Amino acid sequence: MPKALVVLDCVIFVQALIKKSGPAARCLELFERESLFSLAVSRETLSELQNVLSRSELRQEFSLITDEKVSQLIDLLLFKGNLFRNVPRRIRFPRDAADEAYLNLAISTGATFLVTRDTDLLDLMRWDTCSLHS
Repeated sequence: MPKALVVLDCVIFVQALIKKSGPAARCLELFERESLFSLAVSRETLSELQNVLSRSELRQEFSLITDEKVSQLIDLLLFKGNLFRNVPRRIRFPRDAADEAYLNLAISTGATFLVTRDTDLLDLMRWDTCSLHS
């Protein structure tokens, strides 16, 4: 049976880095150590993740976010994730344009789940093209 293809949004990765015992960290562990699902990433989602994790205000508040941890995370996603190049723009999301990358990746790849804690994305739970979970 093929593994589910999953998109994790930026908030999940940030929370996984700042709270090792939380549900976001467990989600990342299920991917990294237990290979429970396949993870879809794109240039756009990786770029946003790097951008967010390099913000000085975030790093000042959360000392667990270091250059080393960010580098390890990006390396993991590039090595073990499924990198989709040239993801077509199938949806516009003016409410939060940064979320478009995750929506377009989930739609274009036929992802089984888009896992998020982002309130803008969670408001879309009415969709039937993918399941949104927090």
